[in-house]
Amino acid sequence: MPAPSIDTLWILFCALLVMFQQAGFLCLESGLTRKKNNINVAAKNLTDACLACLVFWAIGYSIAFNPTGLSLNTQFVFFDPHSANATTSAHFIFQLMFCCTAITIISGAVAERISYRGYLLLTLIAALLVYPLFCNLSWSSQGWLKTFGFYDYAGATVVHGTAGWIALASIIILGPRTGRFDEHGAARHLPESNLVLSSLGIFIIWFGWMGFNGGSTYALNNTVFPVLFNTFLGGCGGFLLIVSVQLLTNKVIDLRQCMNGLLAGLVAITGGADLMLAHEAFLIAMIGALLMLGTQRLLLKVQLDDAVGVVPVHLVAGIWGTLILPFLHQGQVELIPQLVGISLCGVISFAISFIALKAMQPFIQLRINKKTEQLGLNLVEHGAIDELTDLMDDINSAVNRSPGSATEEQRLRVEPFTEIGQIAKQFNSLLENIGDANKQLMVEKTRVDNSLLNMEHLNNAIAAHNLVSTTDLKGKITYVNDKLCTLSQYSKTELLRGSHRLIKSDEHEESFWQTLWQDLEKHKTWTGNICNRAKDGSNFWVQTTISPRYDNQMLTGYMCIQTNIRKQKPNPTAKSQSRSHERRTAAITNSTNITNPAFSAPNPQHSDKIQSQSESQSIPENQPPVKNNTLSAQPTEPQNATAKHCLIVDDTSVNLELAGMLLDEIGLTYDFANNGQEAIDAVENHTYDIVLMDMQMPVMGGIEAAGRIRKNHSNESLPIVAMTANVLPEHKLACTNAGMNDFIGKPVVFESLVEVMEKWLDR
Repeated sequence: MPAPSIDTLWILFCALLVMFQQAGFLCLESGLTRKKNNINVAAKNLTDACLACLVFWAIGYSIAFNPTGLSLNTQFVFFDPHSANATTSAHFIFQLMFCCTAITIISGAVAERISYRGYLLLTLIAALLVYPLFCNLSWSSQGWLKTFGFYDYAGATVVHGTAGWIALASIIILGPRTGRFDEHGAARHLPESNLVLSSLGIFIIWFGWMGFNGGSTYALNNTVFPVLFNTFLGGCGGFLLIVSVQLLTNKVIDLRQCMNGLLAGLVAITGGADLMLAHEAFLIAMIGALLMLGTQRLLLKVQLDDAVGVVPVHLVAGIWGTLILPFLHQGQVELIPQLVGISLCGVISFAISFIALKAMQPFIQLRINKKTEQLGLNLVEHGAIDELTDLMDDINSAVNRSPGSATEEQRLRVEPFTEIGQIAKQFNSLLENIGDANKQLMVEKTRVDNSLLNMEHLNNAIAAHNLVSTTDLKGKITYVNDKLCTLSQYSKTELLRGSHRLIKSDEHEESFWQTLWQDLEKHKTWTGNICNRAKDGSNFWVQTTISPRYDNQMLTGYMCIQTNIRKQKPNPTAKSQSRSHERRTAAITNSTNITNPAFSAPNPQHSDKIQSQSESQSIPENQPPVKNNTLSAQPTEPQNATAKHCLIVDDTSVNLELAGMLLDEIGLTYDFANNGQEAIDAVENHTYDIVLMDMQMPVMGGIEAAGRIRKNHSNESLPIVAMTANVLPEHKLACTNAGMNDFIGKPVVFESLVEVMEKWLDR
């Protein structure tokens, strides 16, 4: 076979190797992007290969290799191999593959956020205008740069530099992918769909690069062999440099960076693979990979999102490989032409693509919207649904339902023995747990709401039947209710920010107040009777309880709750009443820490059961006695047999305290019990005229306790009155069946209590 025929066969073989690079770039780019977009990346690689081939065949080749200058060579418009010789036809096919490679490189940079129509426009700009124009200047027989001395053996600048400049212009216009950078500008890692597929793509590209560089000799001669070896060494040098850097710094091998290092090494030696010695090729490739690494970090710092690293790999490494040649082979390659060629490539490629994209932006949607970006281009632009998409649809449906409400048919479909199936199984388990937690939360919410409602009723009752005021740590009054204002004859304006000294009478000796403050200094709640003076000078007696107020475990002031006892008549049982008031369980008498503002702040965690003591004072005959409230933990019999004796059963100390205050006003003695079992024990060991019993309590509820009392107690006439916030027909029936005689609402109000007592104690 004649020599020209062997050379032609070599060029055609190398052209097919370059074409095979298309498959490599498809694998590389689709593997480096997210799964929801990888089909779209593959579709765009197929599209640019076909569209670039059509455009280059129709017009591009006639511009790129017109020997007469930058114009159409009509001889090559819609190139017809039948009308050309074998050498020209082989050259056309070889350069056609170069054009397709340059265009497909761009697709990786703009992946995951450019629309399909926008990518078609970008392909047309690159294949029709940019690449043919710079190719003519650099490689046509009479190209201006070529005659000026610019040297680019296989396209480090013509192919890779051109693609890199176009990619840079595109990512500036498109902007970064959603989520690529956080609110502080720091880069986030977006997961690759398949690094194994990308690694296969690298091997295919490396294999095709042999034709890329080897075919650029345009003859099967002695230059081919060192070119092929330099191509192999270039990939090795770039790869090993990145591995070395990572071992010395992170001690983690990032496969993505290693692959880009290999490509950067190949690009760097492409501009002079025919001139370089083996060690030069290896060193140049290593430096090219290092420059790629630095450029990647620079792009992230300025928030430019290059999806697969086109600009660092192809543009920067291509500039380096083109610019280093004059320093290694002076005489064969000059520095000035290389600088001019690199600069002109940047001006033409970047300017044309940037201006064209900006001009078409109002007419064609280049950037997809956020909704499309969230769903993925596979689904929106190609209707591609996979098992992951199905799973996301099921999850979106599930989260829109109430947790725990899904039936077996409504839960996620579980495909056994697959990763997606395992995710669906775990999600179903999570839904069940959330449902159980939500049910428990609703139970707790109902309980809390009921407690808040009871507290609101209780507060209203306290405010309606008692005098209420609060002070800050300095003793300044911060709140008074209307009842205190009415009784004291002072307005709220006069009392607020004032002191209780305003209503202090002269009935008590100084020792009384000293005793009161001694209790407060010992971090106790003080309870006793005080004589106050109204604005008109008259005195009135009040039963008083002073308690501390806390906010986030910090003492902020004091609350004073008082009951007017001015209308109560003195009687021989007064002392017995006072003592009976003192008979309360330890659950009520847990003294809360309190202090005089002049002393140190209390420890909020203090919870010792301390008895509150205050010295009894001598009271004139026309005034009720001051009670000495030494609270005991065990009930005792009343000292006066004529006094009516009551047992109050409730698990809430505030309810007990309120009921006790009201019974004080009526003139009854009483004991406390905290639950049904304590009530049974108290009834067995002591004599009571009436029992007030809460329905719902821990240990034992009121209904069960009432039933046992009726069963065990010989006195069946003992009245048992249910205290409940829910006096409904079903509750009444349950109480009646248990042996209870009547009902009274909670919180207990004075009028209702009087009515019940008159009804049952007069019998």
